[in-house]
Amino acid sequence: GQLLDIMDECIGDVGESQAPDYRLLQVIADYLLSYPDEVHHPKEDLIFLKLQGRDSDAASKLSQLLDEHRELREITQEFAATLGDSTGAAASRPDQVMQATKKLVAYYRHHIEMEEEHFFPTAERVLTKGDWADIDFAFSERTDPLLYEAETKYKNLRAKISRISK
Repeated sequence: GQLLDIMDECIGDVGESQAPDYRLLQVIADYLLSYPDEVHHPKEDLIFLKLQGRDSDAASKLSQLLDEHRELREITQEFAATLGDSTGAAASRPDQVMQATKKLVAYYRHHIEMEEEHFFPTAERVLTKGDWADIDFAFSERTDPLLYEAETKYKNLRAKISRISK
């Protein structure tokens, strides 16, 4: 949520003659493509598969989760392409970047809301301690780089999140 707030802030501060902070948005795009898309969402997909094995009726009501993960990856890839390369040079006009940012933020907020209201409460109710242990074991090697101090690539982004958390 804080990352989405930062993205909103990046485009909210932009006037007609200004451009968003492309470099910050590019770091965010890199993070979204490398952690949520490669670790977090696959972990949720495994939770879903476990849930499906325990309660197929509950899982069928949450089947859009897997589709949303695919859609989020596509929207994130579009967002990254709109931003351009890491030199700070944008591939698109500021209004296109703002539109892509708004689209990604809106979809992520919708997705998080669905998970918090429906998916996680159902998973917590249905899955066993053994299920959770299997899930944790499957993903124990990758930590969130925003929480890992040695990951210097996200140092400035961590600092910005820390400032808005206070």
